[in-house]
Amino acid sequence: MTGYEGSTSVPHAATGTACLNAAGTQLYVNWNVLRDEGTDIAFYSVRMKLPYPSLTGGFTTFCSSSAIAGINCGANSPESAFPCVPAPLP
Repeated sequence: MTGYEGSTSVPHAATGTACLNAAGTQLYVNWNVLRDEGTDIAFYSVRMKLPYPSLTGGFTTFCSSSAIAGINCGANSPESAFPCVPAPLP
């Protein structure tokens, strides 16, 4: 999938994958983004495991790397997601 990471006022292009397990009970999501902040370029990679279809109580791991900040990784739990409605394309 392709889209935009929109946590700042300037959206950055993102790519990723999402799939359900064979039982249809877990959604696995992985997305990556390369952000050019003007003074530094940072790469972010995020992985999520979410119960499906509730999308609540999941787990996220993430890593970021840049020339200035180095490599930072972490995890969050519980995590939630929301189904999205695609925006109309111009």
